[in-house]
Amino acid sequence: MILRKLIDIIREEGRDIQERLMLLVCTISTATLLCVFLLGVIFKENPTSLLMSGFGFALSVVIMYFCIKYNKIRLGAIIGGFLIVTVILPLTFFASGSIMGGAPVWFVFGAIFVFMTVHGKMRIVLLIVHFIVMAASYFIAYRYPDLITEHTVLFGYQDSFMSASLVSLVVGLMFEFSIRTFREENRRSENQRKEIDELNRAQNRFFSTMSHEIRTPINSIIGLNEMILREDISDEVKEDALNIQSASKLLLHIINDILDMSKIESGEMELKPAAYEVETMLSDLVSMIWIRAQEKALQFYVDVDPMLPAVLYGDELRIKQILINILTNAVKYTKEGSVTLSIQLEQKNDDQVNVIYTVSDTGIGIKKESIPYLFTAFKRVDTAENRHIEGTGLGLAIVKQFTELMNGSIKVNSVYMQGTTFVVEIPQRRVTDRNIGKLNLEQRHHQQVINRRAGDYHRVFEAPDAKILVVDDNSVNLLVVKKLLRDTKALISTAESGEEALQKTLADHYDLIFMDHLMPEMDGIECFHKLREQTGGQCKDSKVCVLTANAGSDHKAMYQSEGFDGCLVKPVSGRELEDEVLRLLPRQLVHILNEEASLSENLMIWQRGHHRKLPLLITTDSVCDLPREFLQTRRDILAVLPYHVCTEQGDFLDEIETESRGLITYMLSEGGTVRSVSPSVEEYEEFFSARLREANNIIHITTASGVSSGYANASDAARTFENVTVFNSGNVSSGMGFLVMEAVRMAREDQPADLILQTLQEMRSRIRTTFIVENTDYLARARRINPIVSKLTKAFMLHPLPVLTVKKDKMSVERICFGTKEKAWKKYITTAFNTTRPVDTSLLFITSAGLSQTELEEIEKEVRKNVSFEKIIFQNASSAISVNCGPGAFGLLFKTIS
Repeated sequence: MILRKLIDIIREEGRDIQERLMLLVCTISTATLLCVFLLGVIFKENPTSLLMSGFGFALSVVIMYFCIKYNKIRLGAIIGGFLIVTVILPLTFFASGSIMGGAPVWFVFGAIFVFMTVHGKMRIVLLIVHFIVMAASYFIAYRYPDLITEHTVLFGYQDSFMSASLVSLVVGLMFEFSIRTFREENRRSENQRKEIDELNRAQNRFFSTMSHEIRTPINSIIGLNEMILREDISDEVKEDALNIQSASKLLLHIINDILDMSKIESGEMELKPAAYEVETMLSDLVSMIWIRAQEKALQFYVDVDPMLPAVLYGDELRIKQILINILTNAVKYTKEGSVTLSIQLEQKNDDQVNVIYTVSDTGIGIKKESIPYLFTAFKRVDTAENRHIEGTGLGLAIVKQFTELMNGSIKVNSVYMQGTTFVVEIPQRRVTDRNIGKLNLEQRHHQQVINRRAGDYHRVFEAPDAKILVVDDNSVNLLVVKKLLRDTKALISTAESGEEALQKTLADHYDLIFMDHLMPEMDGIECFHKLREQTGGQCKDSKVCVLTANAGSDHKAMYQSEGFDGCLVKPVSGRELEDEVLRLLPRQLVHILNEEASLSENLMIWQRGHHRKLPLLITTDSVCDLPREFLQTRRDILAVLPYHVCTEQGDFLDEIETESRGLITYMLSEGGTVRSVSPSVEEYEEFFSARLREANNIIHITTASGVSSGYANASDAARTFENVTVFNSGNVSSGMGFLVMEAVRMAREDQPADLILQTLQEMRSRIRTTFIVENTDYLARARRINPIVSKLTKAFMLHPLPVLTVKKDKMSVERICFGTKEKAWKKYITTAFNTTRPVDTSLLFITSAGLSQTELEEIEKEVRKNVSFEKIIFQNASSAISVNCGPGAFGLLFKTIS
């Protein structure tokens, strides 16, 4: 029974490895002592030695029985180690002939036993005791040889050989078990990672699918409700219809929250900045929130700085979403009193402004201990007080992500049961010198309601000779589109499948086709391509617009790359539908009834033709470790694709959703598994596709090909584009940044791409990239060194500081510095500049992870003792680099002269 339990514990995967190792060592040691005892009997060893062997065997059995029965394995290891070190080994030393037998080998075994089975402070104590006892044994044996039991020379050789053999076997089995266990742990961790990744992908697919399925009925509700508003109905019915419209929009925002969080977690979220009318955006916002506040009898105040520019350049959709989420929460958690939206302007320079949005309420407030979790996805604070309030727990998490994506900030001040204030600062660009002036948005909202009641729908055009085909597998959607386009007087035909659509296009010509994407049997994309290639088809050149419930910029980019002429996302309003019809129909078929249409037409051209493309754009990955100011001031010629930083809390975009100092704090405090992952081939493809709308050619600079999969993935993606060149920097971190800086400089001077690539190729061999690392655990996790090596150095209490370098596109350990951290740093700095080529003293990067200002100053002082650089840049390593090197690491990165 005890033996079975012993085997089960040793093989138990979830148990601590040191506990399993201790029992294995004890088992082997017990068997070894039994062998020693039996061999001693066979070779007629003296009674004292036999007694020691027998005593050791009995003691080992007792310790193992105690450990297993009472589950005190760690305590048993300490007791066993103490007895071995202080009793068994010294007695065996004197009983077996001291250095003339196998006793010295058993002292080695004792040290290994303590190293492998005991940890923490007790390991240090036992090792000190062990070496003291060993030294005392040698000293006493030397000074008092009479205490040593004499043996024959033959016995001494036999004992020495037998001890060496047994200890070798035991140590070998210990290391074999350790290596096998480490491999099992790695394999299990990898399997768990794959399972987690698959679960995340399944979750994202679920969210996307649910968003699509929910948008379809909402499209029907909003569309049919809009038709009610167009009719001559009573004020009461119109008021109800307006409330339905507002409620539908709020429901749509909840769906968008779920989809946005899914995109944020998968790293697919992108900003879409453009010029927008501030007054229009605020008017829509106030109209939406005012109804919710009125339902709860709350006062809703709006205070807008009259110096606010009338037109700003930013992501209007995301800014509005941020404010809607915060304002909706304010109304939701306020039982009585008021909600106030205040907007102020902070001028930064000529065209850069900081817009400060403040939302205050008189609601229940937030407990102090709950504030740190306020922006955590799916987390609702103070659930006991708020259990009757609906919500997904996603709103504020999305707000924070969007704010940080726009280089803004969000702060919260709250007193529990007294109210809450959120302050959001978002930097934007002024487009016009005209200011918004004094506004009364509350009065404007009331005027909008009056206008709606009076019937504010006006036909802007007619197209009685136009023929439009609508393809959708949902009959209600077909009905909605037909009704919304009824006033255009166009001839509307419908088809409920791709096959039916192809039959209609074979028989008749249509000037415009609205095509759903997800349909059974034949989806919209397949139908579109068959339409273009249809033999005898009459619509090969007709305009085709996607009308789909698949939301997201990634889908829009896909539809555009497939060749569609437009894209509308359900739910779609009558105005949006008419604007798209006006844009896509041939001009001779359209009769303009309202001059407003000409403006709408000009603004609805997919942003084509209004932006002069750059001749060459430099792109790179976020691991280039360049100063934030440099990256921000070169956005016109430089674009950066973020790596992924994967933690137990989720997947974050490097330097966008996470930064190195916060990540290091997490690594030190939480101790969780963190890894960096390069963008996938698909992400590179999407990135290149988007950037090629801005430039005719792209040079993308990646990290060394042997360090990450970034170069391979980018190269695979670049095969899709003839005008994208991927350059392997052969470096990492700011070493790669040197090449990016040079490429940007040459691109700004309009140097040709071939010359830039030639210059980079020559320059890459002159860049010296080295890092000194304080903790080998992070290198082991990143597979920069063998995990076994890291475990062994820790087991033997070694504290090496490895120096990493990049050679032949691979990161390797150049050398290892021992001693105190300060001495190791000085030695590293001194040897870093011992190069075969002269050092280029124009610029040095000191790129670090988690170092204090004092430490950086000491490093700079030591550097200047060796080389006098004209400029030194202290650069915080990106999150992806920090994951691999760990806190306390820094690198000296510079160029040499050819």
